[in-house]
Amino acid sequence: MDVSINLGPKSFSFNLNEELVIDENDMTEELKNQPSYYGYLGMLRVKLQRKVEDLKIEVSKEYSSLYFKHTDNNKDMSNKAEAAKIAKYKTESNPLYIAKCNQLNKAQEDLGVIQVCLEAFDQRSRMIQSLNANLRKEN
Repeated sequence: MDVSINLGPKSFSFNLNEELVIDENDMTEELKNQPSYYGYLGMLRVKLQRKVEDLKIEVSKEYSSLYFKHTDNNKDMSNKAEAAKIAKYKTESNPLYIAKCNQLNKAQEDLGVIQVCLEAFDQRSRMIQSLNANLRKEN
């Protein structure tokens, strides 16, 4: 499975299946490399979490700005509840707001993908330890 994550101007791509393969003939190398894989993905997860939190703020600010503009445009309406519904509809259908929401959804998806990759590397680490213990027993 190919994984591709964009974070700012940088793009991170890798094949999860290839990265999870364990070379039983070189367990020493596998044991040495595992922490760097996990650390790399862990740092990427932290950065993606920050991106998600920043985008949540941007979405909220965009919503507030648009909603205020639309409620201000409808301030002369006598039915305040109807004016609020119209402002909400106009805000949520605004292309700028929708674009921010789509950015947030993509960032949340990327974060979820990296979290699943981290779980896979946790399992890989346990498998390496088990395989290495079995090899020591055999020798």
